[in-house]
Amino acid sequence: MATMMRMMSMCGQAFVIVLTDQRSRREVVPAGHGPATQLVINWPQRLAKAAAITRQNGYAMKPLLFPSIAAFLAVSSLVAAAQTADYFDRYDGGWVGGGSVKVEQLPGPNNVSCKVAGSRGSKTSFSLAGTCRAMLVVSRKIGADLRLDPETGTYSGTYTGSSSGPAHLVGRLKGDTLDLTVTWGRVIYDDNTARMLIENPGGQSFRMQVVEKIDGKAVTVSDLSFQRG
Repeated sequence: MATMMRMMSMCGQAFVIVLTDQRSRREVVPAGHGPATQLVINWPQRLAKAAAITRQNGYAMKPLLFPSIAAFLAVSSLVAAAQTADYFDRYDGGWVGGGSVKVEQLPGPNNVSCKVAGSRGSKTSFSLAGTCRAMLVVSRKIGADLRLDPETGTYSGTYTGSSSGPAHLVGRLKGDTLDLTVTWGRVIYDDNTARMLIENPGGQSFRMQVVEKIDGKAVTVSDLSFQRG
């Protein structure tokens, strides 16, 4: 029973290619002088012959396979690098904003105002650095340095701004959001890890959140929004 048909034209002759699980046949009739040429291919039989040739030649097909995989990986790396370049470009320049920050020693969140600047270190790295100020008198430097490994798609780097000292960052880009695991220099609240989300939907604004586990529940302890300025 035929499973596929396709019309083709070659050298003045019309062909119908038919993939079938029955016997193969070919009838050639010049175009315009009768029915179109019909080429019926016994698809399972052809696959069986190809498999037999492969077994007979041992590893004859592997040299063709490995270059294909290498080419695919190379193209994937180039695509990842291009996407990263576009995403990192969104952070270039100056930013102003603020939001709320919960301090471990205080019962409630504090409102802060911030000013930061973004810059590109290379095609696969960028940094944010600036200062946040609370109650007009207390200020703290904040910053993030991140680098992408194009082969794994992993972002890693360092966050500064915590009372525990520099923190390690590692994670992935999910859509417009960098989803990062933060490892602090000491235990804060339940443990020494947190989740940082940096969302930049198009280059005109971005949001940075830090989510901690407090008494077993996920609590947003920092929520800052920035606009270009």
